[in-house]
Amino acid sequence: LPFNTSHDRENPADTTARCFTKTLPPRDLKISFDTWMDRALFLLERLCTSYNLTPDEEKDAKDNFLSVWSDTYDVAKTVCVAGKPPPITSSGSPRDPKAFTPESISGLGGYTGYY
Repeated sequence: LPFNTSHDRENPADTTARCFTKTLPPRDLKISFDTWMDRALFLLERLCTSYNLTPDEEKDAKDNFLSVWSDTYDVAKTVCVAGKPPPITSSGSPRDPKAFTPESISGLGGYTGYY
């Protein structure tokens, strides 16, 4: 899909990539889905007018769309957004950065020079 600044918040390919890597914040996902819903409802209303649908048929079409939108949004929330981060433990991971002081400089004092 081409990026369109009138209704896209970011390029759909970037959104998809962020979804696959689970780096899409819930707020960004909600903003994108709300924007898509507003745009789709506007387009659906124009299509219903163009095809001379009755108010009941238009309501059914909008209800069907909102049902699909809701299901899609629920799936996206479970697939695109990472779960809770693991709790921070005192020991941490062996790959976490930690302070290291070489033995050759462990006895030296702090620097008190001008520069």
